[in-house]
Amino acid sequence: MEWLDPVLLLKHIRDGQDSVMALSENRTPAVVAPDVARFVSSLATAWRAGEVRPTHRPAPKPGHWWRSRPDAFAEVWPVLLGWLEEQPDLEAKAMLKRLQASGYGEFPDGQLRTLQRRVRVWRMRIVQQLVYGQPSAAPNQSENASAAVM
Repeated sequence: MEWLDPVLLLKHIRDGQDSVMALSENRTPAVVAPDVARFVSSLATAWRAGEVRPTHRPAPKPGHWWRSRPDAFAEVWPVLLGWLEEQPDLEAKAMLKRLQASGYGEFPDGQLRTLQRRVRVWRMRIVQQLVYGQPSAAPNQSENASAAVM
């Protein structure tokens, strides 16, 4: 059952990755006799040397919190809130279609995801109020703050 040993399997995977990277860099892969004890002892301190995997990619950059465009739904949000209060289970796609048909302005289909985010934030606030009993903030302040996060 030695072939099922996870530490030994990890060593074989890392050795295979090293061989592939060596071949991709036009160098001869190093053939090393398996020294499992040394490999296991190096696992505890591998973090000090940084990422030991040759296939490591840098971590993605964090997203930004500021808005890069003006909020397209800022002027019609009170109307949308009325619709949500009448029908809390109304989907954002149906709301966008209704908004497009009602003539409140130009809202292309590409703004669906923005509306979905706004509706999701509204629903999370409602759930927090129901579960935790938190009083709601002033409507304009909380909506603008939540919209800035998106």
